[in-house]
Amino acid sequence: MATLKQTLKFYLKVLLGSSSIGYAYLYYRCKKLREEAIDEEVINSKKDTTRPSNVYYGLNWGFRSDNTIEKSLDTGDLLYFNYNCMNCFNPSDVIKCYYEQQYLKEDDPQNVAFCFRTPKRLYVITSHFGGIPQIILYHEFLNKPFIKTVKVRQILNQPVNMLENSTQFVAQLREQIKKQEVDKDLFTSMLKTRMMGLLLVNRMNKNLIPHYLAKLQMLRADPFEKPFIQAKELDSAKPDCLFDAYELSNAVMIRTYASQNLVKRNVT
Repeated sequence: MATLKQTLKFYLKVLLGSSSIGYAYLYYRCKKLREEAIDEEVINSKKDTTRPSNVYYGLNWGFRSDNTIEKSLDTGDLLYFNYNCMNCFNPSDVIKCYYEQQYLKEDDPQNVAFCFRTPKRLYVITSHFGGIPQIILYHEFLNKPFIKTVKVRQILNQPVNMLENSTQFVAQLREQIKKQEVDKDLFTSMLKTRMMGLLLVNRMNKNLIPHYLAKLQMLRADPFEKPFIQAKELDSAKPDCLFDAYELSNAVMIRTYASQNLVKRNVT
């Protein structure tokens, strides 16, 4: 008859083995999703090809409506979104995603981004789970498999010099992104300096949009001040963290999880 010690040892081995198999599957799934996200053949097989110039918004139908929405968005518009956790590109992001969702209500946004328009393009600026900030094209943001739902709110009474301050913020962010990319492969600097910089950068990445609102002089508090401002705290017409002079529009849904399940049909 097995002793208690032997029984616990056996269950520990089973648990570790199961965890290893589970992580291996998760790693393989994430790797496959990353590869498919940059595979032109896979993208072309999914997108609306009624016109060769069409970009891919994440659906194989509804190009005109997505394109119309893109044209209506402008610098400073806030995009609130949720994740499909199992479709994240890194196992660590999958874990962080599920952890965050435990503390959210069904309608609460998990993250928030802001739009930045140039004469020819619309970009979305955000950071996923405290990672390096991203400045990507609007359609590339929408077509990521881990983006589940998206809604937009606009700043109704825009602050003075909003475009100028937004341009400065994005320019500074580009430099920060370059530095972070270099630091990922830099091993010659002192460990202490690297760790201090990493901790500081991660705090800003995780709280990116409050930093942007602070740059616009809309935010009451210091964006580095704890507790950090969550996406759900910005999801109202009059967020408490903003000065009284500023108000946001009602939320308009851009993408729902259900819409991704619809399949394009050829109508004759």
